[in-house]
Amino acid sequence: MWSLNGPSLEVVVATIYKQGDAWYLQWRESGKRRKRSLGKVTKRQAEVVLAAKELEVHAVAGVLPAVQDVVRFDGFVDEYLRWHGAEYPSSHERVWQICRDHLGPVFGDMALRDVGPREVERYKADRRAAGAAVETVNKELRTLQAVLNKAVAWGELWRNAAGSVAGLRKVVDAPLRFFSADELRRIYAVDPLHAEIWMLMAN
Repeated sequence: MWSLNGPSLEVVVATIYKQGDAWYLQWRESGKRRKRSLGKVTKRQAEVVLAAKELEVHAVAGVLPAVQDVVRFDGFVDEYLRWHGAEYPSSHERVWQICRDHLGPVFGDMALRDVGPREVERYKADRRAAGAAVETVNKELRTLQAVLNKAVAWGELWRNAAGSVAGLRKVVDAPLRFFSADELRRIYAVDPLHAEIWMLMAN
């Protein structure tokens, strides 16, 4: 129920759901339940339509939706680190350092809800370009995911939009090393009984 300087007005929030391969929008208007197929769109596209419908419903009712306080990343991280220090004191110093030196400077001024896949992928690329090792970047990514997941658990986010971002793969691109002819001859000499087998393997 919403109130605007007078009697409360009932504002029904629209919902979306998926059936088969298609997404559907459902809302109540003039006492009747309405439904519209959005087709084979992505969940994100369905959410955009949902947000537009909610604003439309509120406008028709003459009520503006409540504006939630924007939770910034740096403010939430402070709270997260207090919790982490109490729960995981042995690893807290490293997590605190990652948040202070790397995550904070990049995401600190952003709203939690704005930390999405594109921003995280850009962070990964920038850290690699700066020379950070794959293991280092992946540790930072796991810390970021832990922060966002805790925001969901504490009700500050309804989902971790960057949860699908995978860590970097460690690719070994060093060239193969081949034995020289002299090295092969020495191998054959060490094990003359099986020299022919070694030759077959080398060839």
